[in-house]
Amino acid sequence: MSAASQINIVAIVTVPGDSLGEATKAFQTCVLASRREPACLFYDFGQDMGDPERFVASEAWRDEAGLKAHEASPHFQALLKTLEAMKAKVEIMRLASLVPA
Repeated sequence: MSAASQINIVAIVTVPGDSLGEATKAFQTCVLASRREPACLFYDFGQDMGDPERFVASEAWRDEAGLKAHEASPHFQALLKTLEAMKAKVEIMRLASLVPA
């Protein structure tokens, strides 16, 4: 794998306060399933300690094909539906590494 093919993602998700429990459960479910995907190098969600309604996902995928497979996976699609239903705000950034591994 070359550094150029690795895909790094950061997503910031803001959920309504009355949906924190549901969102946390949905994130946990997605993290556990995503980590089992063959192209997943790293996947985690964290909750902002200063703003409990804000969560941050950090992801690293082996390549574009692996990311596409993840985006089509049942667990990721379920997360998207959950977030849409609670009217969460989602910001996604694709990052290029400045220093190759």
